[in-house]
Amino acid sequence: MVKTKHRVTSVLLTLCLTVVMLAGILIAAPVQVKAAGGNATWNSATPPDISAWDVASNTITVSSGAKGTLTIPAAVTEITIIGDGNAVTGANIVLASRTAGLTINFDNLNMTAPAGESALSSTSTGVNTTLNVTGTVRLTGGAGANGTSGTHGSQGMNLAGTVTVAGTGTLHATGGNGGDGTTGNGGWGGDGILTSSALTVSGALVATGGNGGASQSGNGGPGG
Repeated sequence: MVKTKHRVTSVLLTLCLTVVMLAGILIAAPVQVKAAGGNATWNSATPPDISAWDVASNTITVSSGAKGTLTIPAAVTEITIIGDGNAVTGANIVLASRTAGLTINFDNLNMTAPAGESALSSTSTGVNTTLNVTGTVRLTGGAGANGTSGTHGSQGMNLAGTVTVAGTGTLHATGGNGGDGTTGNGGWGGDGILTSSALTVSGALVATGGNGGASQSGNGGPGG
């Protein structure tokens, strides 16, 4: 009977230690917390989770290290995106499918999208996107990839619906350069801005197409 008791006690101790270790792992595991409503900083390869944000009075500060795709949820009707003066690359902004218009207040942002992506894009028709610009804002599409045939550069902005550019600053929308080809053709340069409907400009907009990619033995790609 004594030996049986010792075995039972040993098993119970082992189980307790296992539970404690598992609890420690669970406590130590990182938990992604949604950004507090209204304010967030984007400074890493993980954009802030703003999926719970809605309506207006929302501000995101973009600083060095920002990468990835920031998705602005459909419930947000106004948002301010502020750059800290540093250029960021490999980052882009996507507007989630929506039925209500959106106002984006851009303030001194300089962003270049990853390859194959536009710096700012949306797919919702029948809504208006207003871009209020302060200072100098640069939105550049991702460059095409080099290869046997170069791939095409992406648009600086690719927006469905109507677009209004306003404000006291200047918006530079620039297409990405096409990739270079070796035996095939070079890729096309991306458009500075592509819209599916009307574009109204009451501020300053400079739209520049990207350069077409070169080719060693094929045709160079046309500019955007």
